[in-house]
Amino acid sequence: MKRFAKTGALFRFFLRRDRIRLPLWIAAIAGFAAGYVPLFEQVLMEDVDPSVFVSMMENPAMIALAGPVYGRADYHTGAAYANMMLVFCVIFAAIMNIFLVVRHTRADEEAGRAELLRARPVGAAAPLTATLLLSFLANGLLAVLTTVFLIFFEAQGMTAEGAWLFGAALGVVGWFFAGLTALLAQLSENTRSVRTGAFLLLLWFYLQRGIGDLFSETLSRLSPLGLILRTRLYVNNEWWPVGILLAGGCLLAGFTFLLSRKRDLGAGFFAARSGRREASVFLSSPFGLAFRQYRNTMGIWALIVFLVAAMYGSVFGEMESFVENNVILRQMFAADPDLDILEQFIGMLNAIMAILTAIPVVGAMHRLAGEEKSGYAAHLFGRAVYRRSYFLSWTVLSFGLSILLQTLTAVGFYYVGAEVVENIPPLTTFLISAYSYLPAIWLVGAVAAVLVALAPGLRAASYIYLGLSFVLVYIGSVARFPDWVAKLTPFGYVSNYPVEILKLLPLAVMTGIALILLVVSVIGYRQRDLKNG
Repeated sequence: MKRFAKTGALFRFFLRRDRIRLPLWIAAIAGFAAGYVPLFEQVLMEDVDPSVFVSMMENPAMIALAGPVYGRADYHTGAAYANMMLVFCVIFAAIMNIFLVVRHTRADEEAGRAELLRARPVGAAAPLTATLLLSFLANGLLAVLTTVFLIFFEAQGMTAEGAWLFGAALGVVGWFFAGLTALLAQLSENTRSVRTGAFLLLLWFYLQRGIGDLFSETLSRLSPLGLILRTRLYVNNEWWPVGILLAGGCLLAGFTFLLSRKRDLGAGFFAARSGRREASVFLSSPFGLAFRQYRNTMGIWALIVFLVAAMYGSVFGEMESFVENNVILRQMFAADPDLDILEQFIGMLNAIMAILTAIPVVGAMHRLAGEEKSGYAAHLFGRAVYRRSYFLSWTVLSFGLSILLQTLTAVGFYYVGAEVVENIPPLTTFLISAYSYLPAIWLVGAVAAVLVALAPGLRAASYIYLGLSFVLVYIGSVARFPDWVAKLTPFGYVSNYPVEILKLLPLAVMTGIALILLVVSVIGYRQRDLKNG
């Protein structure tokens, strides 16, 4: 039992480290999982023939996006809500656990914190045990809180058993990915490799589920994201997938303990790949280095944005019939009778995609702060590298990425939509609408740059603001919030092209403010001390 000495003390220590971060994660996911119930019942299920919604959800692209349709004979709010929301909720639960486990395992080893702990009378298995206990507790709390929220938002067909099963689904998928991430932390000696590997597996499981839901039931069940959909929430309420994933997480955790006994602290079973003897000429500039460090992330986000845009484009053909059968949606899209429903829908879709694009733009600035915190930036500045050049390289990279992703958004909408709609608007309409959101994206990126330069400890606020922007812009448009509410975010100042004439003044003002903030951030970054460790 010496291997587990001081596990309780470490568990309390880890709990204290995450006393703010973890409750925010749990509350945000539980709120997301249950918060759309009133909106769903009001907008999607009232005054609309359920067969229209079933028809849209049975579109192959929607099946690949959200999963198969269950309970089509009596498609009440509960069945529709689980059909649309469950897969995305469990993905967020998986993401929470990936970050949690990486933070307390491989990241602590790479930063040297685990070595300091092991110098004390702490068992070799105590950190891993405390991490998994913390994950189990977090997932249990997530399951309970989600259940309570769903029971509170009572709606048609949403029974108490279904609410408990919904919460349990989030908990067991999160636990499964906690075990999977802990296992990956034993294999690689690099924090970024563990995190990237976990997210790639999550993406693979999502794609596997999508392909399986279309072509092979067995293939879908081999994915944890596909297996959990077989709970048939609010229809049959099957509990057996929950048991399988709970047991799978325990098996992964057990195998992780076996592997942890066979490796040295800080080492991994797979050695880091040897680099080139001489660096590429491309790495001789700060921009080349930034691109090399962020290129994998950019590639993943380019794929995600294009796939989401393509999936939206694939349902363009169903949009008109769906809106015509819903009174509230008819009111939303009655701005101009000379424009068809699709043209009126373009602006709202691009607002959503612009917020999605802003995530990796902000992420690039956070990556810059991460390089500084890890101490790598200090090595660069010890050579003939100017802070200004280094900071601007990441800024140019992030802003250039925004242009690429908005282009992919327009291309995905147009070329996939053209396969299902005969008279689709020209590509230029999609491009103008997508590009009109660039100043808003740049302004959000500039705010992130200022936080990194002047108050790096507060940089997470930029992600919180993006989440608030989504609520104000998307939910506000559906729930018909007052116009001033959307103006609390830069995305609310962009014209709804082609419904509205494109107003260039707000775009120019946002671009100017972004440039001013960038100048302030460059000056601030040059003058402040580095934040190492």
